[in-house]
Amino acid sequence: MLINAPSSGAQQADPANDKRAIDQQAAQQPQAATTTINAPVVKEKSDDGAAQKGKDDPSDSWVIRALKFFDRHNGAFNAFAAIAVAFFTWRLWRLSVKEIDALGQQSADVERSIAQAARAATAMEGVAASMGISATAAQESVIALKERTAQQMRAYLTVLVGNATFQERAKGYLFEGRPMMLNTGATPAHRVRFRAHATIMTLPIAEDFSFPLHGAEDGGATLNAHQHFVFGRSVDAFVPDQDVAAIKDAAGRALVVWGLITYDDIFGEPHKTEFGIVYRWMSDGSVFGHWTTNNNESD
Repeated sequence: MLINAPSSGAQQADPANDKRAIDQQAAQQPQAATTTINAPVVKEKSDDGAAQKGKDDPSDSWVIRALKFFDRHNGAFNAFAAIAVAFFTWRLWRLSVKEIDALGQQSADVERSIAQAARAATAMEGVAASMGISATAAQESVIALKERTAQQMRAYLTVLVGNATFQERAKGYLFEGRPMMLNTGATPAHRVRFRAHATIMTLPIAEDFSFPLHGAEDGGATLNAHQHFVFGRSVDAFVPDQDVAAIKDAAGRALVVWGLITYDDIFGEPHKTEFGIVYRWMSDGSVFGHWTTNNNESD
């Protein structure tokens, strides 16, 4: 159509005639007409499209170009990525190996610490056992020391023969024994009490004799250290006068006095002393005595 368009300044032709002329020309030369008509149109469209594409097509943006660049160098990037992955994998493996070594060392340290703690615990158990033994020994030592101190410092009451009088009916004297109570300890004896009995007995005294005591206790006083106290007990009745000499000589029969003394030491502990004395008068008038086989105990 551009070929047949009238030039600038020419007279305008009849449209009907122009159309017929074009149809005739096209019929005579169809290939050339087609080529002539279409070529400029294609070129014009191509030029216009390229210009428009350069303006509007997003495929020329930097993102697209970058993607194309990466696509063209895909192999190199893959190789680089593989190398990087391999390098980081190697680094991770090295770190893992070091971490495993550190964990192994830490585990060994922990095991050694546990072993040391176990040994320390065992040692502490031994120390605790030793301390328990020491505490027990110390307690026993304190108890023993207290007992020994008490034994050394307490009062000890013993009984000496003392004196005696024989029967003199005219004077109203009965046979009477007067033992002497003596505190041989280092401290006073408190609440000293006693019971005693005197009688004429056949000698020797039977082994099963029980030395009975009757009546209430006498006394209740304090007897200081190294002090003594004399107490007396007489028989209940007169004996025949003809028997007095034999009794004084302890020939078959004798005056016997026995009893029990009770007291408390300074620590408040109770104690007792049992005694039994057989009296005999010597030819010079002095009094001698000896202890009975039984009933002579003290604590």
